Amino acid sequence: MTAWKLAGYLVEQSEWHQPRFEHPPGKPATSTIHMLLQVVNHRERRRLTVRGSLDVVWREPVDATSPPTPESVSVSGLDVMQRTGEPAFSEVEATGEMASHHVFGPYPLNIESLLVYDLRGHGLPDIILGSQGLILRNQGGMRFSSEPLCPQPLALESGVIADFNGDGLPDLLGVSEHKLVLLPGTADGHFGPPQIAASLPPILHPQVITAGDIRGDGQLDALLAQYLGPYENGQMPTPYYDANDGDTFFLLRNDGHGQFTDATPGSGLEIKQRRRVFAASFLDLDGDGTMDLLLSSDFAGNDLFLGDGHGHFRDATTTLIDEPHTFGMAHTIADFDRDGHLDLYLVGMSSTTARRLEAMHVGLPAFPAYQRERPAMGYGNRMYLGQGPGKPFRLAPWSDQTARTGWSWGCVSPDFDNDGWPDLFIANGFVSAESSQDYCTTFWRHDIYTGSSRPDPGLNMFFNRDLPDFTKVSWNGYEHKVLYLNEPADDGGRAFINVAHLMGVGCEYDGRAVVAADFDGDGKVDLLVEERDLRNHQVLLHLYRNLWPGDNHWIGISLRESEQGAPVPGSVVTLRRGAERRVSCVITGDSFKSQQPAMVHFGLGGDSQVDAIDIRWGNGQQSHIDHPAADQLHAVVAPPISIHR
Repeated sequence: MTAWKLAGYLVEQSEWHQPRFEHPPGKPATSTIHMLLQVVNHRERRRLTVRGSLDVVWREPVDATSPPTPESVSVSGLDVMQRTGEPAFSEVEATGEMASHHVFGPYPLNIESLLVYDLRGHGLPDIILGSQGLILRNQGGMRFSSEPLCPQPLALESGVIADFNGDGLPDLLGVSEHKLVLLPGTADGHFGPPQIAASLPPILHPQVITAGDIRGDGQLDALLAQYLGPYENGQMPTPYYDANDGDTFFLLRNDGHGQFTDATPGSGLEIKQRRRVFAASFLDLDGDGTMDLLLSSDFAGNDLFLGDGHGHFRDATTTLIDEPHTFGMAHTIADFDRDGHLDLYLVGMSSTTARRLEAMHVGLPAFPAYQRERPAMGYGNRMYLGQGPGKPFRLAPWSDQTARTGWSWGCVSPDFDNDGWPDLFIANGFVSAESSQDYCTTFWRHDIYTGSSRPDPGLNMFFNRDLPDFTKVSWNGYEHKVLYLNEPADDGGRAFINVAHLMGVGCEYDGRAVVAADFDGDGKVDLLVEERDLRNHQVLLHLYRNLWPGDNHWIGISLRESEQGAPVPGSVVTLRRGAERRVSCVITGDSFKSQQPAMVHFGLGGDSQVDAIDIRWGNGQQSHIDHPAADQLHAVVAPPISIHR
């Protein structure tokens, strides 16, 4: 170790998980501990990632107060990756006007949405912070200036940007003071004063708003979902693996002028209207040209509803995917295997504690279903591959490689290195406190069995008294961001390799919202990541510029609104090159509390030729570009509405 230090090596960060503990009668206790070491050598400009397992045999304690002491420790499965040179991502420093306006934090913890959109149609996306009433205007060259969101002071919670009133300008639909409001877009890329957009009960816990044309009439409808957190007022999600006991969500029908009515009754969504939803997206899941609905819900998992094009939906969860149960946080959609069909990456919580308890075969006997569902709930993320119109999604053969990233939140799937294959970035970590003592064991051994769906004043007093101070005690803390490169595998499939530390984005702060966008217009997709710092009660924004080496080609498509034009959300973009078909989509509500810009990016590798780009807009209308030039962004304006079902 001394020799390594003298050579300039430094363990910058580390991560430790104990998925197995056993103590058979008459034998010593043993543990398996998975380790991750992130090592740097600044002198040699070298970064290393060291992974492996520690097999520990514990010495029998003298008494109950004795600290655990290893008898022996052996290392297995050691894997070392290294890279020399500057990282591919460089964090943008807040200087000049950015620093004076605290553009990249700190903000109070009430920041509730991170929206990115090209409001002026200039090809450079802006950053919209609704809860701060700010637009961070993209000036190019990774420079931003701050401007008021609208003419009056306003704090918005969850929101979505799209053209809801048909005037060809992006509007902002959000929640302010428990009401759904519409901020109409202006020609200069701002928003007008808020207008009440619907007559609804008070919206207490807004989480996500997603947009889609559910009737094929060219009008953008919406779904507003809420998240009721555990412990609040003494209630707990019940059962913890299939909870449908939160605040209701609303399916909202648009009259074409940005006024909405509740269309949930009779829609077919009522059966799961009280999911504790974190993410929701309208998209065409079965290839019939109509908008379907994907929900990712905490304490339940993923629900898939097929739409009929007339505002009605059918629950098809069990026929489309084989395991929906997880702590659903977010999802991202891409063509990961490049077969011309959209695939699903569904993000959950990978729980070391759940795996450890499962290996020990322990749990309260009075709750057999709780133990039965524990492996699925604690498994983590899942990747499902699309097989074509009308066919179910199948679990990817390599899904295990991308499953255990930690307590995951925002996720995105751009092609970071422009090699032609979508990659993955996931933000992880719940609460990193002053101590690494972890509350997760208490949650799994106690909290899931406690309480019910109903508020309970007595339990509320108990929770307020016994929940730890999360500035002192962690809960799945110090988990690192993950960047999976989508690479060919020896068996002919795909391998997803975590290069986050090697490329400069393996940070261990607690991540939440994530947006991937080309902020500087250089053809490489950058990263914007939100940090939640509960110890200091603030939110920070981290902007990472993509400086990936190499000269791979790319092509970008910016979908833009037009007056009474076809809707942008729900659009599918297909790239054609010879016999090859690659697809991407523009959806909302996918990554945790964030919105990606209405831009599609394809890496092309070393071949710059593209035969055609086909666009199927959100109501089914078609646009087409023959032989578009590579290495540039192409703006495509929505055609006038002509389809009515």
